[in-house]
Formats: sequence, C-alpha cells, structure tokens
Amino acid sequence: MSIMVEIKSPDACGVRFDRWVKKAYPRVSFGELQKWLRTGQVRVNKKRIKTSYILQKGDAVRFPPQFAEVEKTFSKDSKPIGNRKTRSLLQQNIVYEDASCVVINKPQGLSVQGGTGLTDYVDLYLDHLLEGQLEPLRITHRLDKDTAGLLILAKTQESARYYTGAFQKRKIRKVYHAVIVGRPKHHAGEIDLPLGKMRGIEREKVSCKAETVEEALTEYREVAYDRDRNITLVQLFPHTGRTHQLRVHMLEGLGCPILGDGKYGGKEAHPLDEDTTMHLAATSLEFVSETGAPVRLNLPIPDFFVSVGR
Repeated sequence: MSIMVEIKSPDACGVRFDRWVKKAYPRVSFGELQKWLRTGQVRVNKKRIKTSYILQKGDAVRFPPQFAEVEKTFSKDSKPIGNRKTRSLLQQNIVYEDASCVVINKPQGLSVQGGTGLTDYVDLYLDHLLEGQLEPLRITHRLDKDTAGLLILAKTQESARYYTGAFQKRKIRKVYHAVIVGRPKHHAGEIDLPLGKMRGIEREKVSCKAETVEEALTEYREVAYDRDRNITLVQLFPHTGRTHQLRVHMLEGLGCPILGDGKYGGKEAHPLDEDTTMHLAATSLEFVSETGAPVRLNLPIPDFFVSVGR
C-alpha cells in the first residue's frame, strides 16, 4: 500500500523535492529516490515529478510501499532481515573498507535495490552488513542485476553525498570487462553515441534512437578473440554513467551485443547456449576516498565468464 505524506510544514514549502527528502528521510538513498521517480512510484498530487520540483503547502506526496521498509528506524540491536546466506556472501565479498565506505564485489543475479517481484537485494542488508556499525550503509551508485562487480557503499549520509558527487563529477574511474558476440572492426576505439529512454512498450529500454538523448561516451579495448566461437573479451571504460550504457553501446555502437544480454541482443546474444548469463562485470575502481586516501581496486575476470583466449 502506498504511503501518503501531506506537505504542511513551512520549512518544506519552497524547497526542492530531493533536498526535502534528504533532510526529512535520510534513510532514503539518492539512487533509490531516483529509481522511484523514474518509474513513477513517487508522485506529487498524482503527477510524475523531477527531483527539482519545488514543494508547495498542501502538496500530497505518494511514496511506494517499500518506503516504509527503507525508512524504518535503524537500531544496531535490531534483528537482521533478509536471507542469511546472501548476507554471509556479501560479507565475504567485502574487498575494501575505510572510515567512509565499504566496497563489495556484488554477485551476478542480485539486484542492488528492490522492485516489483524482488525479494532479495543488496539494500536489504545495509543495516547489518558490518559488525558494530552505528548506522545503515548507503548505496552511492548502481549496477544492473546481472552485472557483477565493485559497488561502493557509504557509511554515513555525508559520505554518501561525497561519493555520489564524485560519480556525478566523473572523479571515479570505472573499468568493466565484457564478452561480446562478434569482433569490433578496430581493436580499440571510442563510442560517442548519445542515449535516451524509449517510450511506449519499450520504455524499459535505452537507445540512441530515443526522442530525447544525453551524452554517452565509452572507450573500449580488445583483450582476446576466439575465432572458433566468434566472441571477444573486451575492456570497457565508461566516461558517462547512462542507464544500460555499456550494453547499448556494444550493440548499437559496435554491432556486437554482450554475450547473454537477451534484453538488447535477443537471440544474437546467445550463440553458445540460450541459458548463458550476461557477461559484464565491473572489475576496477580508482578513486580518492573521503578520507583522502587514493584507492585502486582490481578484480579478476569472473569465474562465470566463458574462457576467451585464457
């Protein structure tokens, strides 16, 4: 059941919607709010809004049902929720920690945030992932459900703002590995292909053919090519962070869908086996921690990737 909030306080009137949420409901992460707005799960006066919407007295704000779970009172002594096996896996997958953040190697197939039909996702475990933590961890960026790899979780609201801002200002360097079907014409290059969200029945997809597009830039480099199976292992260096950017740039920019990415590549993405999972992983992060320490993290190519020249 949706949660309704009426704007009555003078302190909320005339304030940007995202700033009001950040102050009134600090447990709601920036990424979660963006997702709710993008999918129409948050509305004001029954209408979709943007984060820049200015609140007025009497506005009726509707939050989705999961808002109650996200905004529940945090207690370090409360009973952990979620699947014990998943929590243990996430704890084992912590690859870096300092005073401001934790970085985990997110397993493939696990969503970062909740949604329709999802019962297990990273956001469920933010209260009790670390022993003795004083407040819940916060998500600072997203990875698709079927994309494995490095994910930064902030330890405080201030740290979350720092890392979210660093991503927006492109101060965090990300590197991915992917296996694509086919072989690019050039061993290395740059894909400068603006992207936008489709409308109508394809509104969950992104394309360069959308009515409204935004800048999207990706560099790529061939690592290995398997001539017998016509698949290529590539490194990807995204300079922007558009939704599904790498998946669409591989398909529409290079004509080579990511292996296992049926959402965009259809049957072409499954030349080896129709049950092949998507071969995309965030394998490297380079950033300056909020503590001031330079951080460089590198993961090996995931075990679930099919071997390409290895």
